[in-house]
Amino acid sequence: MSASFTALAGARAARHVREEGLRPTDIACIPAAAGGPKGLALIPLDKRLFGGWLRDAPHIDLIGASIGAWRMFAAAQLDPVAALARLAEGYIEQRYPRDPTPRDVSVECRRLARAVLGGERMPRLRGNVGVSVIATRARGVLDRNGSRAAFAPVPSVAMPPAPFSPVKFSGLMERECALERRERLPRCIPRPSKGDIGGLPPS
Repeated sequence: MSASFTALAGARAARHVREEGLRPTDIACIPAAAGGPKGLALIPLDKRLFGGWLRDAPHIDLIGASIGAWRMFAAAQLDPVAALARLAEGYIEQRYPRDPTPRDVSVECRRLARAVLGGERMPRLRGNVGVSVIATRARGVLDRNGSRAAFAPVPSVAMPPAPFSPVKFSGLMERECALERRERLPRCIPRPSKGDIGGLPPS
């Protein structure tokens, strides 16, 4: 029987796993790629990881784009299993007209966000996670609704891509990243014998 999945690791990481095993404390960051509805296939694994094995990890940075960002945002909620289930259901229930406008997409995205939040007005993130969402901002001809000129082989208004951009990454697209984090503050321990309360210096 074939393995359920294949683990790929560099020499140092592979040696660590062979000698020490893999523990939640070894995981510092989880990236989640874009991929449209294909990302839904990973939600059962997300539930097992974030609802169990990684539940009490010290701190994890979650990074995602597109469906990966939705998955990581749901996984960061106080009840990740329920939030991931709402994400899968809400994603499947999206409905668009034949030629959707930006407003149509915005309406569906807001509806999906409300579904993931489960009725909460604001995200309720666990204190041991940070979430970074990677998006792309359209520039030049790409930000004009209904324009097809942007998809020509060599747009006449194309700008050179930024330094270190991936090959064929158009200068008409600009990366954006948003970060949300809920850090746990250190507990204040009263020490009357030291003349202070709650960590404040004596007056």
